[in-house]
Amino acid sequence: MGIRFKTTRFHVLYGPVPLFERVEHKFQSPRVLKLHGKHFSMRQLERNIPAHIIQSLLKFNTNEWDLVTVEVRNDTGKFVNSTWEKVFEDKKYWVTIGFGDVVQTIIIKESNGLGQEIVKQGLFFEFVSEVNKQLMIQEFPE
Repeated sequence: MGIRFKTTRFHVLYGPVPLFERVEHKFQSPRVLKLHGKHFSMRQLERNIPAHIIQSLLKFNTNEWDLVTVEVRNDTGKFVNSTWEKVFEDKKYWVTIGFGDVVQTIIIKESNGLGQEIVKQGLFFEFVSEVNKQLMIQEFPE
């Protein structure tokens, strides 16, 4: 079954700030990630990801990982997955976490993730910024 909605990717270096603040806030507590996805299992084997790195995902703590990218639904502006980075033994690992704390994929990354698909400005950028700003106000009032 494929994706039922279109998504757009944003990078932490470009924002929008409210989107990344919201993801960081939602992930502020350590959590146990679910590693049962078929795609994740295949990528783990194909990419020969060491067992101790997989084990580190069982007690995922954002204080030990850096948020890199976030994908949002185009129709709602709400995030659907986030990609986090951590360096182990001089290798940069990226893990993408989707709904329900399910790990979608893991990869050894050599680039910074700033491909052409990253949205940096424009009407959709402003829409996502405002949606996430309002969600933070609703979910976490001062």
